[in-house]
Amino acid sequence: TVLRAGASMVLGGKLGGEPVEVVAANASVALVWPVAPLPKLRGQGEGMWIAALDVASGRELWRGTIPPATQDEGPTSPLLADGDTVITRDASDLIAVELRAAEGPRERWRLPGLGEQVANAQCAGRGLLVLNDPAHNLARLVDLASGQLLFVLPCDGSRPAVLAGGDFYAVGIDRRLACWDLGHGRLRWKSDKEYERVIAGSGDAVYATTDHKQLAVIDRFSGKQRRIFGEWNHVDEWRVVGDHLYANVRRSEENSRVVLRALAAVGLSNGAVLWERGLPRGAELRDLVADANGVLCILAEPTQKTSLARFDLNGSIIQAESLAEDETVRQLTGALLIGGTAGMRVALPVATPPTAAVPMPVVQAKDSLVATASAALPALTWQPLGRAAYALARVDRSLLVFARLPTDTDSLELRIGDAGPAIDIFNQSLVAQRQRIARFNGAEDAWRQIETRKLPGEDGVWLCVARLDPPAARPPGTALLVRGMGDGACDGGPGPWWLRQGWRLVTETP
Repeated sequence: TVLRAGASMVLGGKLGGEPVEVVAANASVALVWPVAPLPKLRGQGEGMWIAALDVASGRELWRGTIPPATQDEGPTSPLLADGDTVITRDASDLIAVELRAAEGPRERWRLPGLGEQVANAQCAGRGLLVLNDPAHNLARLVDLASGQLLFVLPCDGSRPAVLAGGDFYAVGIDRRLACWDLGHGRLRWKSDKEYERVIAGSGDAVYATTDHKQLAVIDRFSGKQRRIFGEWNHVDEWRVVGDHLYANVRRSEENSRVVLRALAAVGLSNGAVLWERGLPRGAELRDLVADANGVLCILAEPTQKTSLARFDLNGSIIQAESLAEDETVRQLTGALLIGGTAGMRVALPVATPPTAAVPMPVVQAKDSLVATASAALPALTWQPLGRAAYALARVDRSLLVFARLPTDTDSLELRIGDAGPAIDIFNQSLVAQRQRIARFNGAEDAWRQIETRKLPGEDGVWLCVARLDPPAARPPGTALLVRGMGDGACDGGPGPWWLRQGWRLVTETP
């Protein structure tokens, strides 16, 4: 038994080594550091040391020390730069370690007293390293090969900068965007509008977020604002890879108080919105990871459970997984490396198998919901969920949902939604519990709960029915999808609840 971080653990089997987490990787090298193997710490890095592993063989190429995590802040993550070079901290100095040198890993250069700058360092491309210094409101541009300090430019050091085509773009402490011509060492222009962050430069355009967090396009040669992506109220987080900008955006529907979150892709060369995919209501985007093949987003669901969605360049979901509380994800070529306190696994894209349709009879309305439901009972086709079951019927435009719970089953949940995009954004479900009125999270632009009644059932069986009405704008003939969960069973396909590919199609029967 080991006492660690105020909690005890029992270690069994062959002891040795230490749990690690990948903090950076490329095609040939992975950087790892130790993590606290306790669920509540979510695999948080401890610092202490950093190691570079050869991806092909797993051989350790190099190991160095870094400051440990404290209660106030976590460890500072090193950078993995081009040429398999690690930018990290050695005491108070900033160093670059060349991993593939002929004589073995060696220190390429050292910048005394700048060790803390690794926390705000960024590889800007074209062989340059940018050291943002928020304490002194400046940015240092360093030659990655030699460590030579090339430029010191005034800017807001707490905001990332962008290097594109020999020009350096940075937001100043006055929130004006400045363009520095590095070839001539001069200021080319300064914007007349305020901006929060600069995102990318491509062709004759620069992308930035305004002081209201909207995405704007700025003329690269004059600094004048060309346009704002007015369809989005906010851009909260983004990643840039090649010609693609992936952004977590928010929009408000016209004449509605509902705010929708979405993941969008923008082509930087022409400013066109390539695709936009709505995210489940109530879910928060925890992380974005992009590469040349697409983008991976980590979602914190309304229940605080975690899941992931992996999109290709066309915005199609190629992989979706539910994650444990402490699991972290790294992208591999064609797969995902998922690790946590329970171990590590490689997750491959798996096609969702087809699911059987749910029969739904059409019944006539009676004087009351109880009378209508009682008349519909003989025509129902019950769908088992362990020992529980549900059934559906249609009366006029309304949907009747029946739930049957035996004495040893507490509840069942039925997700309901119209056919549409791969992600269910409305997050609507009916929860039936014994001795309680069934609950449904209705919405003004989606299905709404109108009435719920208990029905006479067999001895000890809880039987109830709920009437749900669709939104007024729902087109006739729209396909309906459902996914049931109860008594430890699920009648949908594998994957997170929001993945509609795993839901069941409802078909009407005479």
